[in-house]
Amino acid sequence: MFVRDEYLKSLVLDKISPEYERVQKGEGVATRKYDGTCCMTKNSKLFKRRTVKQHKISPPNFMCVDIDTLTGIRIG
Repeated sequence: MFVRDEYLKSLVLDKISPEYERVQKGEGVATRKYDGTCCMTKNSKLFKRRTVKQHKISPPNFMCVDIDTLTGIRIG
């Protein structure tokens, strides 16, 4: 969310990165992704992300958010 120091990448500056300015304006919500978790939040609910291969049955309550048109894999 913050601009990194150009020379010492482990440090951040007191400046918002341009791609996060909308969060600063209240137009979005900043979230943190922890390693090993792949999830989606919708309406304040947490959902495990899934990929369903072509011709396979989707799990219960699966919400498709994208389809890979080359492979037919559904992502939700």
